[in-house]
Amino acid sequence: MAISFDLPVIQETSSLLEFANNMDQSNNFQDISFSHSVNLENAGTEDNDNVGSCRISGNETSDSSYHPDTDESSDDDIIKSRNSTASMKENNNDSCATQNNTNLEASISFKYSAPDDINMVVKTVESGTKKDFCVYCQTEQTKLYRHLQRKHRNVKEVQDLLALAKLHPERRALIKKIRKNGQYLFNTNPDINTGELKVMRRPNAKYNKNASDFALCPQCKGNYSKSTLRYHYRRCSKKNSTKKRSILTKSRKISNRIHKSACQILRERVFPTMRDDNITKSIRYDELAIEFGNKLCSKYRDPHFYDMIRQKLRQIGRLFVELKTENDRIDDLFSVFIPENYDVCVTVIRRLAGLNESETSFKTPSLATSLGTLLKQVCNRCIFILSKHGKKEERDLAKEFLICLTEDYSSSVARTAVETQFKNKRHNKKLLPSQDDIKKLEHHLSDAMKTAHESLKQKFSLNSWEKLAESCLLSIQLFNRRRAGEIERALIEDFNNYQRVNESTIGTSYQSLNKDERRAAEKYLRFTMRGKLGRTVPVLIHNQMLQNLQLLLSYRNKANVDPKNPYLFGISGTLKGDYRYLRACDLMRKYSKECGASHPERLRGTNLRKHIATMCTNLNLQDHEVSDLATFIGHADKIHKEHYRQPILCREIFQISKLLEIMHPNNDEDEEESDEETNNFEDNNSSHLPTCEQSSTFECHTDENQSSTLFAEVISTQKKKRSTSPFGKCVRRRWNMEEKNIVGRTFKNHINSQSQPSFKEIQKLKNERPDVLRDRSCAMIKAWVNNQMKKQKN
Repeated sequence: MAISFDLPVIQETSSLLEFANNMDQSNNFQDISFSHSVNLENAGTEDNDNVGSCRISGNETSDSSYHPDTDESSDDDIIKSRNSTASMKENNNDSCATQNNTNLEASISFKYSAPDDINMVVKTVESGTKKDFCVYCQTEQTKLYRHLQRKHRNVKEVQDLLALAKLHPERRALIKKIRKNGQYLFNTNPDINTGELKVMRRPNAKYNKNASDFALCPQCKGNYSKSTLRYHYRRCSKKNSTKKRSILTKSRKISNRIHKSACQILRERVFPTMRDDNITKSIRYDELAIEFGNKLCSKYRDPHFYDMIRQKLRQIGRLFVELKTENDRIDDLFSVFIPENYDVCVTVIRRLAGLNESETSFKTPSLATSLGTLLKQVCNRCIFILSKHGKKEERDLAKEFLICLTEDYSSSVARTAVETQFKNKRHNKKLLPSQDDIKKLEHHLSDAMKTAHESLKQKFSLNSWEKLAESCLLSIQLFNRRRAGEIERALIEDFNNYQRVNESTIGTSYQSLNKDERRAAEKYLRFTMRGKLGRTVPVLIHNQMLQNLQLLLSYRNKANVDPKNPYLFGISGTLKGDYRYLRACDLMRKYSKECGASHPERLRGTNLRKHIATMCTNLNLQDHEVSDLATFIGHADKIHKEHYRQPILCREIFQISKLLEIMHPNNDEDEEESDEETNNFEDNNSSHLPTCEQSSTFECHTDENQSSTLFAEVISTQKKKRSTSPFGKCVRRRWNMEEKNIVGRTFKNHINSQSQPSFKEIQKLKNERPDVLRDRSCAMIKAWVNNQMKKQKN
């Protein structure tokens, strides 16, 4: 890449030849400080005030698709950049004789917002002599150095400037720093700005550049063309911008082009990382959109919600842009919420969601439903703001709009969208992963964990550390069937509070555990973390996994993970201003292909959760067992049964078809087969099926509703019986008189009052008389007391 510059005309020098001879020396100087850091790299090649145009060879300026929008570095350089300007702003009450410590950053961020660059103009080279803005007295000057020398000799920065030799490269760097800070103040302060955007290099008129084509350098705060900003930033910050594509994001953070009522999260975390297109520009200065964004930021505090906030704001922007196109009288979102605009809103939403010509289905039905919900939420926020400001007339119009929306939207838009979603769901085949593929993935992760653990114990390697972290994350997700977002954001604090089943946690009940329960207690431990909707969800891990996680944490410093990173699976760097962590979805796609599964596309987090919910239907679980499973997975019982439990093809074809054939024979041959099948069915289920003689509810001639009721009860009563006890072989032993007397005397009051003793009371009795009740469990004693209560009652 070759970069060539026109030779600048230096106002502060008397000889261009002497300046050219010092160009090479300027590149060898390091940073200097005068109450802040100044970057002197390329001091001889950076722009001066009366500079022509920058020529860059190759296709660098034609790269219109380049849009760095991912922030992967810290904001320290932005803070330093702002503070450097803040340290130079002064009061001008006495010819700026004394320096004021007013924080310019705070002034810009909280008192006002920068002017909208859509309404600003950039003067071209043909417009005449370029004027700089003095940061001290806040006036435009054509000869900035001469002005500083005459008017601001008492300012410390100017004194440092005058102390240097005339052609000293540090002197040029100080002048540029003062010039750029003046431009930054002029371009971002609406009380000072006159509608012009001052830039470092004014463009030629033939290029037809506007203010939106320029952006601030996050390092020096100079305004440069977006097409060349990354090349300047690479020299200015001494960083390789090709690896950290966050220049425009950082630029938007310090430019502060957003409505003055925006909260800090919107200013620094949400809007800077949004795509800088017409949709974002349409809402960043809209008061209602910003107030709605403030509400979302105050409601959803965790950083991982910021993507959702950006999505909602962009949906508002899409709707707003289309509404302005449809109706010229709509200027802002407040003007949308009047009853006469309701039909326009419905028309626009139908067009955005892709309603077909026959008006029977949507191309994107989820957008139609989400826009309706979003429109209602924004309308409620509009009513709140208008009520707070006492604008009763506008508030009443917004309330009438809300009435129209509530009454009509469900029938005009939402109903069709929901039916389209149901149709798409029916036609979308949800194939669950097979047991063989799950085993292959499990074995692959186990081998990867073992190899990485052994390698890491011998010698630290970043590759081994990352492999161990990835395999541990997926193994925990696979075993616990956790959501990807939950397990990847597990906190170190939650992990350190893990618990085991031992005497310290369950007390004396630990002694009554059987062999299998003791084995599980020794093998597994549990910690809890935040789940969806703020639920507390458990995570089970085994002892080997505990050792792996502890080994990961011990090497976090060597892996360059920030000590403040709170995530258990945190990695180095930041993303959009947040600490980074491993992404379970990306890793699942990667490892499902590596394990050699027959259908790797089925090995996904949601499919694995549906797999366990569906397979449990074959176990004929009781209601409380289904509830326990749903609680562990992290959702309500209704969601578990209706959305996660998938219909099983074999059960519906083999079992349900048999019941239907029994009740609906087609011909004589079928009747004979049906009679035989009915007899077999009744023999196997005689204790479950009621007969006509037993109940008047099930008559021989029933209507449709009665038949469906009978069918439902037949299905619900058909349970698979166990041939053996689930607890193994049951050995019964008769109670002797001594056992009866001790238990009877102790729980006499409970038997008389028909109230069961607690397990704590029973355990206390066992501890007092272990010589007599050592062979009796708490459950056996409680059953005996219950039998005595029944005898007494009869």
